[in-house]
Amino acid sequence: MSKPEMVFIFPNCMGGVASFNRNLINFTTLNSQCFIRVILLEPEGDTRPKFTDEIRADEVIHFSYSALEKQYDICLRLLKNVGNKPGCIITDSNVVLNMAAIFNPVKKLIYLVHDYFYVAGALQYQPVIDVAVAHASLFCDILLAASPDYQGKVKYLSYGVELPRQSIKKQAGPALKLIFLGRLVEEKGVKLLKEIDALLSERNVPVEWTIVGKGPLLGELKQSWSQNTNVEFVQAADTASVYAILEHQDILVFPSWFEGTPVSIMEALSRGVVPVVSNLPGGTRDMVTEDVGMLCTVKDAAAYADAISFLHSNRDALSNMQSACLDACGVRFDIRKASDTYFNFFLEQAARTPSSKQTAQLIQLSRLDKSFLPGWAVYNFRKFRRYLFQK
Repeated sequence: MSKPEMVFIFPNCMGGVASFNRNLINFTTLNSQCFIRVILLEPEGDTRPKFTDEIRADEVIHFSYSALEKQYDICLRLLKNVGNKPGCIITDSNVVLNMAAIFNPVKKLIYLVHDYFYVAGALQYQPVIDVAVAHASLFCDILLAASPDYQGKVKYLSYGVELPRQSIKKQAGPALKLIFLGRLVEEKGVKLLKEIDALLSERNVPVEWTIVGKGPLLGELKQSWSQNTNVEFVQAADTASVYAILEHQDILVFPSWFEGTPVSIMEALSRGVVPVVSNLPGGTRDMVTEDVGMLCTVKDAAAYADAISFLHSNRDALSNMQSACLDACGVRFDIRKASDTYFNFFLEQAARTPSSKQTAQLIQLSRLDKSFLPGWAVYNFRKFRRYLFQK
């Protein structure tokens, strides 16, 4: 009997989603029990930085497609890459959900609900989703409350990160070392960092900033901080580089407005970096308990300055929190344990008899996306139409 295939499909771009999938694959000890295929989605015109970390899968496929193509053709090509052997599709992509709605593949469809953004897809495509998996219990509750059809087909599985190979001893210096770790976009609250720094300066709290990440606001942020000598902007090459930076930091400052289960918080905890973060429902509140970090009012620079000032003035509290971070991560967020839990679940799902699915009415293809129209004609028509609108 051949091994089941586990097909992970996600966008080829830097960020939490790619890191989530990569970590599950790279740290499981159950890879010998299945064939692991990764399909990296690369839509035309996507300018986001590519994901550069090694993914230790049996096969990695780069799947390029264009909005000018017929949706039917895109889904058919994707289906061929997915294959027709038993197993599971693990994804959070609407492109994959469309493929499943049109063709009803043999593999079980496991839909990952990372945050609020993915709830709508889970509800719309519920008939083709075998199980929705969330790594914050809040999103399981939301799906169960929103749709009785999710009874028995939603699963909460906690996540984790790579733990340090040797013990870490933290000892803060006179100036606290503050780090922001995330994509440099508006919703991550990166513009608030400068306001926080100004308030700390008024209070004579010495700090040194390391802002780690890439994104469209990088140039603007560098300009706004251009008169500061206490900041460094870093674009980490890979996850190992992130961990190396974190080992020398004291506090993670993460004023995001919108999160599910931020991997950056787990990464900080694993290196004894105290999270001072936005008080958001979901995974943030699950992770940041009062013994390991501090929750701040969203978009409130003064609240962040208060928390950092408190930790500056109370070094024993900071040290105790840093030790608690390391202890908590070892117990709750070990990626090796978490990845095996996920793969055991995938293997259980692959072994189950497929349920009948009703897919016909889930999506309505536009007239140009119908299967009988020549793909080359649709592509060129859309290309010409785009040209006209751009003139």
